[in-house]
Amino acid sequence: MTVQRIGLIAGGLLWASLVFVVTYWLTFPSQTLADRARWETPQVMGKAYSLDLAGVSPWWVGVSAQDAKVYKTPRARGGEPATPGIVAIARDVRVRASLWSLVRRTPFLNGSVTLTEGTVDYAVGFGAVGDGELTGLVDLDVSSTGLPVSELLILALAGSETEVDATGAVDLSLALQRGEDGMVDADGEVDLSGADIVLSNIVIPKIGPLGMDVPIDVLELNAVARDGKAVIERGRIESELFRVVIEGEVNLRDPLDRSLVDLEITVDQLGEQLKMFEGALQAAKHADGRWHYTCKGMLFRLSATTCMVPVRERAPGRTTPSSRGGRGVSSPAIPPPRPTTASDEARKKLRDEQLEKLEERRAQRAADRAAQAEKDGMDDEEQVDDEDEEFLDEDLPPEEDDFDGFED
Repeated sequence: MTVQRIGLIAGGLLWASLVFVVTYWLTFPSQTLADRARWETPQVMGKAYSLDLAGVSPWWVGVSAQDAKVYKTPRARGGEPATPGIVAIARDVRVRASLWSLVRRTPFLNGSVTLTEGTVDYAVGFGAVGDGELTGLVDLDVSSTGLPVSELLILALAGSETEVDATGAVDLSLALQRGEDGMVDADGEVDLSGADIVLSNIVIPKIGPLGMDVPIDVLELNAVARDGKAVIERGRIESELFRVVIEGEVNLRDPLDRSLVDLEITVDQLGEQLKMFEGALQAAKHADGRWHYTCKGMLFRLSATTCMVPVRERAPGRTTPSSRGGRGVSSPAIPPPRPTTASDEARKKLRDEQLEKLEERRAQRAADRAAQAEKDGMDDEEQVDDEDEEFLDEDLPPEEDDFDGFED
């Protein structure tokens, strides 16, 4: 093969590639994809959510969306229309699909999300059954290094009246692999860590401005998922002003945002600067001198306010082991009484008392009727009254057979 022929082949390939790229760029359905993304958002995340995009453009074998904003509309209260609030902002969202996964009808997507500051890399795999019907997430891998805390606070405080600014960054790693039955038996691990974080300009609902900065020396959260249950193995926030310990578990579900959270948050070692707020925290203080809060419910419904519900302390010796390895959970609930069978002697005694009352009632009726008959010139004839028979059995305890459906 001559050099001239090789040059012609190389030039032809280069020209074909250039034509493909130009054509792909000029004919790319940006508006159609943007409209599709706006339509899919409430279908996937729920009707309360909406998406706004500045535009969509091609990116390698995928797409890139610019200035993406996710809104959530709270429930209307007091007859006033609800105003949507921003729950997530991204300057750039990139999605790339594996061509082989599309051929197999098991999409595997990867890319990155560039937030206002910081970038999160992700890879998401979906499974399929039957005629290509998606089964949901199969693999989820999310990671970020040096992610600004302020970006996480936007998500954590969405829908809350709490206001806070933050400096500092965290490292995030999340990996989940679906089991045979979905996320209910998934395995994986979540790890979040950070240090030298400062929270400032804090405004707490019903309390007001905190009036001081809150330094966080250590932030650690590690959870390991086995068979669909993610147990918090290490959760702590340490500061010169307080210490927070997080314990509990998350029961994974499909879809993932409907996972059930059951956490207990313990606060202690309040610094002198926070002593003035002890009165406002009194409802959560236990005999151990610490403040206990609970965080329960579906993952997509949680917020800063729903995760700070005081745990009411039970009387000593009344703790009930929970599913978290037997650790006692404080609760004021009293177990309902179980149905018991009345003894024969008790039933006979009660029945005799009822018969005695019945005779007295009949005698009184007879006297009333006699007086009425004498007054009206009628014969004193007693008539059978069905109420007597009904009275005989009313208010008696049930027979033993009535409790056959209960277990002792």
